[in-house]
Amino acid sequence: MTYPELLAEFASLADEKYRAFHAKILADPQIALFGVRVPHLRNLAKKYGDEWETLASFPDEYYETTFLKCLVLGQQPYPVFCEYLPKILPHIDNWAVCDCFSAPCIVQNRADFIRILERYRFSPHAFTSRWCLVELLRDYCEEEYLPFLFESIAGCDHSRYYVSMAAAWLLAEVLVRHYEKGVAFLRTGALPAQTQRRAIRKACESFRLSEERKTELKTLKN
Repeated sequence: MTYPELLAEFASLADEKYRAFHAKILADPQIALFGVRVPHLRNLAKKYGDEWETLASFPDEYYETTFLKCLVLGQQPYPVFCEYLPKILPHIDNWAVCDCFSAPCIVQNRADFIRILERYRFSPHAFTSRWCLVELLRDYCEEEYLPFLFESIAGCDHSRYYVSMAAAWLLAEVLVRHYEKGVAFLRTGALPAQTQRRAIRKACESFRLSEERKTELKTLKN
């Protein structure tokens, strides 16, 4: 596979209506994209799963290239994933790539990987910080990790919209799964009001919380 060949595949799979729609929700005119739907990108990730080093050498000038890189890197063994993660995180510039970037190898290596999350969770690059928060939600939302989760939520840059939303999303999941400890954290006043309200709103959307708990949470919005 060469880079021109990959771009030709993207062009053959492009959907102009989807491109226009997706460009609108990405809300960043600087992001160049073909308009390839996610199922097609997942199929390409399966196709090129054994060509990671070649793919890693391609420039990140298109949304689909970075998305595909993240999908394929997520399939790699843990040492390879950890080696290349710092190289790809700076190229993630939107919520869609960020939130879809996962790696099954992390679950089997959570105790080790948390040191990497600790290194990047407060990154000045918004989508690096957001990725760490989303990863904590995905694989670390268990009681033993709650102190690290609360520290990560409180310490991130809440002035960045996509970081604040990820922190709220993570806290909402904590409230659903570890309600009493989540409420105790809310009562500390460690969060800006905006993030706290977002977390409570998100938690209250869950069918996993009782109406009584939702009512209590709403009293903590301010």
